[in-house]
Amino acid sequence: MTENSQGMVADSTARWLVRCAVRYTITFVAGWLLIAALADRPLVSTTSDNPTRVPFWESFGPFAAAGWRPLLMQGCQSLLILRLTARHRHKETPGSFRLRATFLLLIPLWSYLLFTPPSMLLVMVAVQVLFGALIMPLNAPWRSKRGSRESVSPEAACPGSPDS
Repeated sequence: MTENSQGMVADSTARWLVRCAVRYTITFVAGWLLIAALADRPLVSTTSDNPTRVPFWESFGPFAAAGWRPLLMQGCQSLLILRLTARHRHKETPGSFRLRATFLLLIPLWSYLLFTPPSMLLVMVAVQVLFGALIMPLNAPWRSKRGSRESVSPEAACPGSPDS
């Protein structure tokens, strides 16, 4: 593979990772808002015979706002996994890459097994599977300087190379 085609593949990988990060963040935020909506509301007081819960909006806001910590913890690990598997996305079919990436994206959820209620774990597993199976971008064609659409794969970028 020539130096020029390596640069094109690296550039397409960087753009693919940016698209993954944006789509992952949107998917995670949607999942976290669902968790915030489903979470148990704290009790106002436990001394009375009829304990009452905090109103929905008073507890939803702070819980939803606290989602940046899990996003950093889980999102950084997920994007690292995607970064490590990104160079293999051209060598596999889109379906096999999605399947492998989806299973690998479940790794950052280990902390949810130990420290969270089952409903939160189920929603976060659904977020990771939904992102990996449906929302994660596929191999996107890139635009050359002339504006024609070409494939990003190394074989198509440099058809006469000994690597193809």
